[in-house]
Amino acid sequence: MRLLGTRMTAYYRTGKRPLRGKLGCLPARGKAEKMSIAGWLIRGLVLAGGISLAGQIIRIAKSANEELQKLDQLDYVPAEPDREAVRRVYSRTIAWQVGKVEVKGIENLDKCPQSEPLIIISNHSSYADPSVITCAIDRRIYWMTAIGVLKFAGGLSAHYLKGCGAVPIEIAGENANKALWRFSRLIAAGKTLALFPEGWIHLDGVTRDFKKGVILIARKSAKLLGRPVRILPIYVRYGKYPGSFVSNIGVPFDYLITLITGPLSRAGSTVYIGEPIFSDALPSDSDAAIKLLHEKVIELNPEYLEQCDSKPGRAEYR
Repeated sequence: MRLLGTRMTAYYRTGKRPLRGKLGCLPARGKAEKMSIAGWLIRGLVLAGGISLAGQIIRIAKSANEELQKLDQLDYVPAEPDREAVRRVYSRTIAWQVGKVEVKGIENLDKCPQSEPLIIISNHSSYADPSVITCAIDRRIYWMTAIGVLKFAGGLSAHYLKGCGAVPIEIAGENANKALWRFSRLIAAGKTLALFPEGWIHLDGVTRDFKKGVILIARKSAKLLGRPVRILPIYVRYGKYPGSFVSNIGVPFDYLITLITGPLSRAGSTVYIGEPIFSDALPSDSDAAIKLLHEKVIELNPEYLEQCDSKPGRAEYR
């Protein structure tokens, strides 16, 4: 600062500019120009990256908005699941939240021809369930998906799951039963539909009672087809669960916590595949029919008998 004041004083007295370079108070002109070029280059790269990111955000927002508009249509059915999209989305989920996936009872899939329609039912104890089940079963699967999940974050979930066969449904409300015909038509068209009869996810690993929607879908599908349809029971068990305290937090925060802390629960999973049941083998009474399907699923859990013995009469099993 002292040198600068001296040089500036000399400038005002003599009218001459202070010297540049090592002996002067200002940097050499050549060096200043080089720094300026580097700075502009960095600014240009940052600007280009910002424009590219903004463009990508706009495209995602536009796609999310388009998906949101489709979700409110009662007859909306997405295009057939794209294998590449499914592999890209679900493989990331498994790598982040699950780890190794083991499949048992795979021989039962031979009893379900690819050309025949199929209804897959499973317990629901993780947001990774669709990824794990798709990994275990080599089929193009449509998923019954709560509309609230697809509308999450302004339709960002719908954009993310585009191409994965997510079919929206209102879990509760006047449109819930109307939407069941949409799924029955899918089955009648020879497609594979997977759903979670519990109706919602339970992150503590405890299987709750099933809802009767799957019974209605199976019977309506069989009526449209003119023959019974197969129902394939599956039980998915994880090496570690987030815990009931996460479920008590509520949606969507439980999902965010599970997503962020995914590696903490990454202890692998096992998919148990049972024998298929034909819809005409179910009891005519809906209550008895859904109870039978519930038992078929939880019986696949290797710890089922042990828990039944220790807690007789309990309707919930890990």
